[in-house]
Amino acid sequence: NFLGLVNQSFYDGIFYHRIIDDFVIQSGDPECTTVGVYPGTNLDCGEGGSGETIPFEWDANLTHINGAIGMARGADPDSAESQWYICDTPQHGLDHGNRTLPDDPGYAVFGVVREGIELVRAAAAVPTTNDIDGDGPTPRAQGGPDRPLYEVHINSITLSGWVPEPVVPSPEPEGTLAVELLAGTLVVAGALGVAWWLRWREV
Repeated sequence: NFLGLVNQSFYDGIFYHRIIDDFVIQSGDPECTTVGVYPGTNLDCGEGGSGETIPFEWDANLTHINGAIGMARGADPDSAESQWYICDTPQHGLDHGNRTLPDDPGYAVFGVVREGIELVRAAAAVPTTNDIDGDGPTPRAQGGPDRPLYEVHINSITLSGWVPEPVVPSPEPEGTLAVELLAGTLVVAGALGVAWWLRWREV
């Protein structure tokens, strides 16, 4: 899901719409673009997504360490679309098994910041507002919750170092399709100049 959206330039030009110091910085809503002069933006900023949900993909080997990258979602564990966040300090309360509600499975981590964590820290320290009405050119122009007062902008996110390694399949009966499995290491560079390391597996 994330890789496909990156290849579509889905995240280019949007900003981090939710920032909580010592917690997370969150982005991924295509509605969160500057209209006129920041903090002017669209009325639905913070509530949008790609329109396609993905199932909850928890991995016990990936937890909310400092710099962890995870998928944001609503109350439904399978409601994640395109919004994601980066942890500013460890946030293991978001992990599977550490939630306070019995039916809450936590949040899915899919990557971690390898270089540039100081930029994440700087972004997390940007002052924010919870003023829902705002005082910009459109309603909720500075609205929150936790909307940064200064724009933290994503110019682009690109993929580099992605080299699929095909696995030779076992012989298949004539008339069937062979399935090629992809495995590799992905480096994503873009938002805030941060390089992210992701382990990607397609099954």
